[in-house]
Amino acid sequence: MGRVKLMGRATTNRLEAFETLHAALKRALADPLATSGTVALAAARLDDHAAKCRSLLAGDSAERLAVRAAIEEISTLANAKVKPRLAAYFADQNVFLRNDLKPVDTPWTVPVAEVVAFLKALVAWERRLGAGAELNAFMARVCDEALALSVRCVKEFKQLQSPDDFPDYRTAAHNLLKLDSVALLLVELDRLKQAEEVRRLSHHHGKIALLSALDVIDRHVASKDIYAHFDIAAMLVSFEDIVMVITQVSALVDQERGENPHPYVETLSEHVLLRFEKGLFQLTRSYLQSFDKAMSDDAGQAPSIILSIVRILVQIARIATLLQHLTGSKSLAGVVRKISTALNAGAERAMGLLARSPDRQKRLREIYAALEALG
Repeated sequence: MGRVKLMGRATTNRLEAFETLHAALKRALADPLATSGTVALAAARLDDHAAKCRSLLAGDSAERLAVRAAIEEISTLANAKVKPRLAAYFADQNVFLRNDLKPVDTPWTVPVAEVVAFLKALVAWERRLGAGAELNAFMARVCDEALALSVRCVKEFKQLQSPDDFPDYRTAAHNLLKLDSVALLLVELDRLKQAEEVRRLSHHHGKIALLSALDVIDRHVASKDIYAHFDIAAMLVSFEDIVMVITQVSALVDQERGENPHPYVETLSEHVLLRFEKGLFQLTRSYLQSFDKAMSDDAGQAPSIILSIVRILVQIARIATLLQHLTGSKSLAGVVRKISTALNAGAERAMGLLARSPDRQKRLREIYAALEALG
């Protein structure tokens, strides 16, 4: 009799401990996506809960009954409350842009990687306890929708491109961030084939974004009209975004070299970078001519036009410096030197004109200030 009472007390203690753990999990699942702390806690609680459930399922009938009821309760909570929150999270495209460097327009504060870890823990809980397959099916839908988002990003970017307009490098850079996040999500969720497809889309996107600039450059070189100039200025103002696209395409060179190691055959990424480099050469020649003409005594150019030419030359020099670092091109070093020499000469010319042309004093002061700041 004493032994029966002892066993009963042990069961009671285990069930009380389990009830405490169960209640803690329910609290954690109340709003798991509130912060990085809450999402990590919820994932940890799920793992602990699954382990305890499996242990108690090997116990007596009272323990098995309590555990089955607990599993049913958590499964209902996960599908009715947690799953819709996760669906809303992954439906917001901007969560794929969230990082510590670029704030984005989204109410969610938890990074994708942490939410993915929580989703994996949720599905693992379901699998370990045989609690159905609804959460696993939901995870598959998340993966399918993430892949569809990737395809849509590239398709929409291509549809918006026109030979008569400049490429939107801000959109291109954001799309590449999204595709990178989606690929990581798919890898974490063991969807490796889908992840590889997203990487191929990302590589294609980067290349078409760079090549799109060549139409704008060709149009400017051919016409040199004010509209082509404004397109160039609008394109180059997104310097950080252009850098991201160039860096992504450059990173593909070694990968493609490994796939096709022939020393005399250009990889596709090398071809794209070389074409873009040639476009920079053309653009540099064109704008150095424009700058020289604008700074002549009788040009009479509006200060805003001269300043925009200076800014474009500075952006070209910055891009050329980056490309030189990535490709080792000596020709690009020459581009930077030519621009630097022209800007310095322009500053000296501005000082001379200030002394000889009092009626243009204000304009030349503005030009000199810009040359000094940007050069």
